[in-house]
Amino acid sequence: MISAKIKNSFYDGVRTVIFHKSELVETIASLHSLYAEKSEKLHSLKNLEEKLDNLDPGVKYSLWKYGESYAGWLLIMDIATYISCMHYEETGETYLTFEAAMKEYDKIDLVTYLNIFLGMPALGYERSDAVRWLENPDTMSSKDIKTIGQYIAQKDVRIFIKNIKELKDDLRDLLTIYWNDVFQSVWRDIELSLDKTIDSANYECGLLGDVTQYIANVHSSIKVSKGTIFIQKDVPYMIDLDHVKKVHVFPSTFSGEELLIDTFDESLVIYYNLNLMDSKYVGQQGKELCKIFKALGDDTRLKIAKILWGAPATTQYLAGMLGMAPSTVSTHLKVMKAAGLLTNKAIKKFVYYEVNQEALVQLGEQLVRYFKES
Repeated sequence: MISAKIKNSFYDGVRTVIFHKSELVETIASLHSLYAEKSEKLHSLKNLEEKLDNLDPGVKYSLWKYGESYAGWLLIMDIATYISCMHYEETGETYLTFEAAMKEYDKIDLVTYLNIFLGMPALGYERSDAVRWLENPDTMSSKDIKTIGQYIAQKDVRIFIKNIKELKDDLRDLLTIYWNDVFQSVWRDIELSLDKTIDSANYECGLLGDVTQYIANVHSSIKVSKGTIFIQKDVPYMIDLDHVKKVHVFPSTFSGEELLIDTFDESLVIYYNLNLMDSKYVGQQGKELCKIFKALGDDTRLKIAKILWGAPATTQYLAGMLGMAPSTVSTHLKVMKAAGLLTNKAIKKFVYYEVNQEALVQLGEQLVRYFKES
């Protein structure tokens, strides 16, 4: 069973999931969102773009240049999530202000900065490679340059490494200007949405009682099977579940449909979008309705409800009907029972589940009443 000894952090006996709220991460996420396709433009961008219009042209050019050079700010995003993860390790806190994050930014040594900026752990490189490249960029092989060149123009890789200290300092100053002149006021408009989403994620994770199940449900592009995490992206890749002891989750109002993944040490970092409008305040009754609709908003759980309508059944029976493992069915039953959709009773050594028909009959009336009273 998941335990929550630290706020927004849960441990299921094997791995920990941590839900982060970082002003620096969302600051960089907003810059990355400017590179999204127009069809993916988000509500949260409207306020941002209005404030960007008034920004100094020289600063705007510098922001654009960094985005063009470094994968639309994604490489810099890895630095921001790393800072939040390390802050959690040191303090147990999941909320990090921009000012506190920049103090941690200044403390990062150049080896670590290069290692994280280039995503070297995910590319199969060691910290010792970063040390060697910093000492002499010419020791990079053509294969190294080609690999790193997926994210930075190959002709610029060695120049980037030679100038990394100047880049680190310049980036700090640029982000500080952007935060003060643009994003600080935007943050105030979206902060409540992030809080609501993290509260919802805490609740969902607690219901599932299993961090692995949460990973499998957090985004449609993530699949977990036979001890392996499968990431469905333009370049698909796999992560051995045994190598993941901590999962750091960063919900965002700016990522569109995009899923970003990073790995370091024994940690998996997941950064994904939340729907800004869906996360506005809905009241206690609205929260209860959300629980029910969320429980029903899944193909498998809808099938379970149909099977159990007027016909009690055990977990084992449902597993056979659905062609699923009993443990998977049990997870779905927990979610449905917590939402008040199921009742259960023990008969001898078996537990039988049945749909709470009265709750479903009343659901329509409750929904209409909620809209009328809003």
